[in-house]
Amino acid sequence: MSAKTVAEYFQILVDTLLRRRLSDRTPEFGKALEHFLVLETIAAQSYGTALERLNYWRSSSGYEVDLLLNGEIAVKFKSGPIHSSDAKGLVALGEEP
Repeated sequence: MSAKTVAEYFQILVDTLLRRRLSDRTPEFGKALEHFLVLETIAAQSYGTALERLNYWRSSSGYEVDLLLNGEIAVKFKSGPIHSSDAKGLVALGEEP
């Protein structure tokens, strides 16, 4: 792919996505924050940190954990106030055999 083609694709991204403003406390902001934090964790893993395995977990009933670090630490990202119901995925994972 030529440098000109790459530059044109990048310009399309700039024009359509990179100048968007996300309002906090919206679902879009939460998804963007979660995506950013997962990507930052992947980047940290590439720096040779103690992060050997990164996984995502979701139960058949729909509970989820955003990241499992080395199969030992469960992480759930939240961009707003935290409620006890937000821990349902963590609890469900803890109940797995």
